Amino acid sequence: MTHTSAQEQQLSFTDAQHLLARQGYEMLDRFGHVHASRNAQEWHLCLITELASMPPVRLLACLDEALTLRVEHSIALSSLAHGVGANARRDGREPSIKQEAL
Repeated sequence: MTHTSAQEQQLSFTDAQHLLARQGYEMLDRFGHVHASRNAQEWHLCLITELASMPPVRLLACLDEALTLRVEHSIALSSLAHGVGANARRDGREPSIKQEAL
């Protein structure tokens, strides 16, 4: 069994940059927050102060979670946009909540 110390599992700012770079992302510091960036998109991962107590696997989990939430959010917005268009009235007015409930 290999034992690693807590020190070896902690991330420095530079370590986090390299870890994200290996995954194809640039790490950005936005007002004390760590963001991953790729193709002009950004995802919030954590606070910079959290890096010191975070193992590398946790940073990758934060990235995965941020990417998953972005996809789920996009799907929800897409569904909402399609639903609004389908429920629009012919006279151009939005249906009221009471009418939709019937």
